[in-house]
This record gives sequence, structure tokens and C-alpha cells, in this order.
Amino acid sequence: MLPREMLKGRLMTQHTDRIVFVDDDPQVLRALEVLLRSRKDQWEVHYLNSGKAALNLMATQRVDVLVTDMMMPAMDGATLLSHVVDRHPEVFRVVLSATSDRQQTLDHLDLIHQYISKPVSGQELIHVVDRACALRKIVQHEGLRKHIAQIQTLPSRPQTYHMLRHLLTREPYQHEAISHVIRRDPGMTSKILQWVNSNFFGIRQRITDVHDAVMLLGSDLLHDIVDKFEAFDQACTLSPRQIELNELWDHSVRVATFSKAIMVNQENVQPRDIEDAYTAGLLHDVGKLIMVEYFGSRYSQLMHKAHNQSLNLRELELGELGVTHAQVGAYLLGLWGLPDCIVDAVAQHDQPAEHATSGMTLPAVVYMANMMDQNEAGPRHHPNMQAIDPDMLIDSLRHDIVGRLDLAISIAA
Repeated sequence: MLPREMLKGRLMTQHTDRIVFVDDDPQVLRALEVLLRSRKDQWEVHYLNSGKAALNLMATQRVDVLVTDMMMPAMDGATLLSHVVDRHPEVFRVVLSATSDRQQTLDHLDLIHQYISKPVSGQELIHVVDRACALRKIVQHEGLRKHIAQIQTLPSRPQTYHMLRHLLTREPYQHEAISHVIRRDPGMTSKILQWVNSNFFGIRQRITDVHDAVMLLGSDLLHDIVDKFEAFDQACTLSPRQIELNELWDHSVRVATFSKAIMVNQENVQPRDIEDAYTAGLLHDVGKLIMVEYFGSRYSQLMHKAHNQSLNLRELELGELGVTHAQVGAYLLGLWGLPDCIVDAVAQHDQPAEHATSGMTLPAVVYMANMMDQNEAGPRHHPNMQAIDPDMLIDSLRHDIVGRLDLAISIAA
């Protein structure tokens, strides 16, 4: 399911989505045309046999989604993607390739939003492109969309890389300890989930749990990915100048912990629901970093105004900027191919508690958890949040979670 904001925007727009497929093999292009014929009335599709042809088209017409092979003569996919990043950064970039060259793909992670392995079903390909087109409607600000599309990574705490480098050199594979480190860092979690949910690594199931991702990727591949992320992080344009990164990430860990505790206490809950709740809570505020970077002191002042005057940040964002940090965060995570349930919860986490009228949905859980932390229902000023084990905190919360929920609901009412 896509966030309601996306679906509403999709119905309201008169914009025809323009999709470009690039592959040097004419048989592949013909096969794609057959696979996608059900969308011929919804999309304007161009099937091109070279990167040069794609760039020529993009020089004269707006393109929403580019899907390209990697192994092509004259201009390969990486070169094409590099040109697109420089000239048309707002374009959603997908690789559709049969290449099994892991190093080549890792070398070009910064150019790719999502990766799809050949062969691909029409249903899977349509889902990826439909989702990308719907995502464009959630953020109407063209300049902001361009900015988000160029983001390679979100900043991680320096100690995250230090601890992971140490753990990844140990034998046997320290998957439990590695998972514990990653799941306390929203930046690292978002990137690990981006790549484990691409099917380049042969994993076609939906993954929202960092522990599952760490087990599936394995030590060698995770080591290579972490090295690449650290290089991205060092060149990251997202500067936590005006938001103290540790404070924001600590808040995110607390909300994740509260989200998990709330979900644990629901009836008929499945293990996957519990991990979805933790991950959605952890990633709920990633949009704030992007808003600060793009809008600068204007957004920082907006946050201070909301905090100091007890005003609704969502209403201030919409009134003064026309977009919310929740929408921006959902847009980025959607571009990166995180599961719909996580994107949906992030997009709606700042909306009122009427989410819960038909049951405690994932967006409602994250909303409540966020309210609990914002209203000092949690350890806001703990001197060493990094030392707290989320599972231990969850166990301690089970005894009074109902009272804390009542508090959050009464405040939201």
C-alpha cells in the first residue's frame, strides 16, 4: 500500500508519466513492450537502444523514470547514469540488468536508486515504476525533489563505522552484535535495507528487519557495502549543523523502542509486525535532516518555533513550506525501495490519532510512540542512550505501556 498522500496526488494530477527503457538488445526491448502493454494508456513509454538516444530525448523532454541495462556497447549503463545524475538529477534511476558483477554494481551504488535483476516479471517491473511515479506526487516542490534524488546516504554516527569495522573482522560472523549496532543507527539502517530489498543480491522477499538483512548479506558482502557507505558518508552533503545528529538519532531509537513495545502489546500480532514497528519508528524523522539541509535556518527556526510555542510542526511546515518532513522522508525511502509499509508509516507518522479508529495500524503505532517521547513519556535526557538495550527497555515498558498510551492519546485528543 502506498501512502494516501501519494494516491491523492496521483488522482489529482494531469501529468502523464514518461518512462524510458534503454537496452542494446532489440529482443529485450520487444519483451519489455509486451510485459508493459497493460500500462500503454497510463504511461508514455520510450524503448531506446543506446544511452546516447536516451540523453538526446532527455535534452528535449521531461523524463520521470529511467530504466537501463548496465552492459551496453559505446555507452554503458554506468556512464549513462552518471550523465543523468549531472544533467537530470530529478529522474528516478533504475538498473535492469543480468550482470552478476558484484564489484561493478558496488562501484556505482551512488548512481542507482533501485536495482532489478533479469529476468523480471511484468508485475514486478510495473510495481517499481508505478511506485516511482506515485512517489513523485508526494513532494510537489521540484527543487526539493531534485535535491532528494541526489542523496546517496544519510549520515551515520562515527562510532557506528568504528564498531562495525571491528566486528566484521572477527570470526565467526558476529551477526547478532552487528545487527545491534546497525539497528541503532537510522542512516545505516536505511541504506542496508535499501540494498537488501533490491534483488541484485538474489533476495526477493520483503525485508524490514536489520537482523534478517545482516544474516542474508553475510560477512564479506556486508563488509564491502559498509566500506562503500562510509565513503558516501564522508562526502555526504547532509550536514547536521542545525540538528544535533546524536540527539535526533537518540530520539529515533526511543521512538523505535516505544513503537516496538506498543506493537508487542497488540492482540494477534505477528513477529514481522513487531520488527516493522521498530524499523518504522527508527526511520520516522529522516526527513528532518533533508529539510534542514535544503531550507537551512528557515527550517531550523520553524522547529524551534514549534517546540517553544507548543505548535504543531506539521501545520507549520505545510503553511510555510508546503511540504512536511514526513513526506520528504517517505519520498527518500520510497526512492530507495524500502517496503511500502515502512514508507507508509513514515509518511503518516505526524498525523492525528484517528489512524487508530480502525485498529492500531503501523502509522498509528509510530504516531503514538512519537507522542510518548515528545511529551517526556520516555528517557529524553538519558546521559548515555547508546548504552540502553532496546529489548531491555521494551521489557520494562510492558508493565505500564497502557498508561503511557492513554497519556499519548489524551495529549493528541
